Amino acid sequence: MVLVVVVIVLHYVHPRRKFLIAVTISRCSISRDGHFIYVTGPDSPGLLILDISGNKLTFVKHDGLMSSSGLHVSPGGQVFVCGAGSQMVMQLDRERNRLIKVVNGDTGLTSPLCVVMSNRKSCLIIGQKATSGILVIGVQ
Repeated sequence: MVLVVVVIVLHYVHPRRKFLIAVTISRCSISRDGHFIYVTGPDSPGLLILDISGNKLTFVKHDGLMSSSGLHVSPGGQVFVCGAGSQMVMQLDRERNRLIKVVNGDTGLTSPLCVVMSNRKSCLIIGQKATSGILVIGVQ
């Protein structure tokens, strides 16, 4: 078994001030096939995708994603991201170039901190900061 250690330094260009700021990394996960590393953090408005060597492939941004706090790669390979400040859970599309909203505040979701997909039960399990509760939502 070979252990690969990747040091990630994430910088983000502030849209109004046009300067680089260091970004805190709160979550990272590896794709099921082992080819991609997904990274997110509370200061980042999206999902950073790296190859397994740590080279940046793309940064997928969504204006509605704030305070990214949860990241999950399901057994089926789907990638989910949530943000406590955004009241939504998003899924990365198969082409890895767009985040799609799958759950929002209309379902009773409040400040999601973490998300897990259960393929066996076909549901998303979402931990919420504001209510200190768990929301379970069936998916198809």
